[in-house]
Amino acid sequence: MPQFQSLAKAEFVLPMDRPEELYIERMHELRPWLAGAAILTIQYSLYTNILHLTFFLQHYVSGPATSAPTSLCVSLVALGVLNHSARGPRWLERAMLLVALVVALLASLPHSVLGGLPVQSDVQGQMGFDTFLVVSLLALAGVLRPFFYKVGAALAVAAFLVLFNSLIGFSYGIPYFSGQMAIGSMIALMFLALAINSMFLGFKPTKVLFLNTSIGQSTRSMALVNSCVPWLCGMVLHRVVGVNTEHYPFEAIMLTLIIFAGTLSAIRSGNLLERSDIQRRLAETKLGTMAVSDKLTGLYNREGAERLLDKITRRARPKDTTPVIVLMDLDHFKKVNDSFGHAVGDLVLQQVGPALCPLLRPDDFIARWGGEEFLIYLHLKREEDAAAVAERLRCAILGMPQALQHATDATPQAISASFGASFWRRGEPLSDALSRADQALYVAKAEGRNCVRFTPPLPACAALTPQAARLA
Repeated sequence: MPQFQSLAKAEFVLPMDRPEELYIERMHELRPWLAGAAILTIQYSLYTNILHLTFFLQHYVSGPATSAPTSLCVSLVALGVLNHSARGPRWLERAMLLVALVVALLASLPHSVLGGLPVQSDVQGQMGFDTFLVVSLLALAGVLRPFFYKVGAALAVAAFLVLFNSLIGFSYGIPYFSGQMAIGSMIALMFLALAINSMFLGFKPTKVLFLNTSIGQSTRSMALVNSCVPWLCGMVLHRVVGVNTEHYPFEAIMLTLIIFAGTLSAIRSGNLLERSDIQRRLAETKLGTMAVSDKLTGLYNREGAERLLDKITRRARPKDTTPVIVLMDLDHFKKVNDSFGHAVGDLVLQQVGPALCPLLRPDDFIARWGGEEFLIYLHLKREEDAAAVAERLRCAILGMPQALQHATDATPQAISASFGASFWRRGEPLSDALSRADQALYVAKAEGRNCVRFTPPLPACAALTPQAARLA
């Protein structure tokens, strides 16, 4: 794509009030803090277990408790996340995750090797199947991320869903699989699951949950309502009203299925709306680009140039810069159309952008002002450079016939242009600078065309001959 065409598209993409991926960036920033919170929580939960206390510092009698293997696994996965956030060695991150996976596997066995270690003698509880499943899914997600991104993302989401299912079981007193998960382990794994899932925010099915758009907000709201309302209603029924306990398992499992189905429905709806919104934004961007670009040349049109100049007017101008407004008019362009036809005339106009854009700086731009007249905005640091830059532009127009010979056989042997330029002084209206540039263009035409003139005229020491400009 030509340089001058990409300028128009980049400048007029309709901006949002806040970046679309603001929450995604914040989740990346929160990742090490989440991993650190997981380590602190699991170590605290293990320490209270060693002291024969509950998570809330009450005397331990019976029930689930954080085991040493659970603490070790959570800490290893969290350290792997911290290593990833610090851009440490990848082999170290994978090693931590794989060790955590092996420890979880051994600890979940009926006669685990780790279960017979002396450290286990004064520690209550053992790693349950649900804890093993969550730790394994999170560790595998981290290991597979560089190789199978989508598979890793699916595993991270599955770990979060298993964890939420354990939360429902804890809330209703239901021992899923091989027993309940300890509250300390559950909180630590929640932190860890959020940290691991923040490594997969590019996963399209769930990315919509973190978009800083109205669709992202509505999807988050629907997912939150679908998750929390049934859970809280069931909590009220079983903890407050006192529904018959024999129905607990069936109702809790059905409630889990309802929550999962509602959350997945919210995410799917959000993705469908996001796709439609992307197509709408692309259409708006295309229409916005069409409104400010010239269809024939691909340059800015007069409307686009006026918008850019208006932005420049409202923007604070650095003290060490001197803008220059240049009006360029192709000499005897009517003769080109009459002698070679309008098709060749269109080719001449189309060649102006490729001829001049390579000579412009990033803050400069060129626009088709009307017909065969073009406006060029130069952002110079020294006034003494104005004459040299303008002469380079004039010489570039003289070289256009060579480029046109590759496009068609019948081309004009000589193409030239007249340039009128003026400095845009600090604090003065743009119309004054444009008026002076127009006067300078009139002078250039009156003095034989194919030349550059400034209004007011440059001092003799600042004006360059064409030969000197080529060497500058």
